[in-house]
Amino acid sequence: MVETLDSDALKTLLKVMEPVKLAVENLSRGDAMLTNANTSLEFMFNKLANETNDISTELMGNLKCRLEERLNKDVMNLLRSLKDPSVALSNTTLNFAGNHPSRLFGDNDTEDVE
Repeated sequence: MVETLDSDALKTLLKVMEPVKLAVENLSRGDAMLTNANTSLEFMFNKLANETNDISTELMGNLKCRLEERLNKDVMNLLRSLKDPSVALSNTTLNFAGNHPSRLFGDNDTEDVE
């Protein structure tokens, strides 16, 4: 009986991890871009939501929580706006976009090197 329970738990775990594996593989590809990351993540979360077990529910909750901690909403909004100019940007995102070129390249004008 213990072996059957262990076997069932492993089968459930494998089934739950399959969409996670696909999303990680897709996000790890050489041609992966942040603008396409949402599609992979939505696919993964939809598949996890369709599973009706404690493992998928807990995993989905933990992944969403971790993404919220790590995801920079200003970057994502800026990318959405660059992809679709009809997307309105908040003042926070506009300030974010205006501040980053100076952080990356400095405030000094540099001469072109020939």
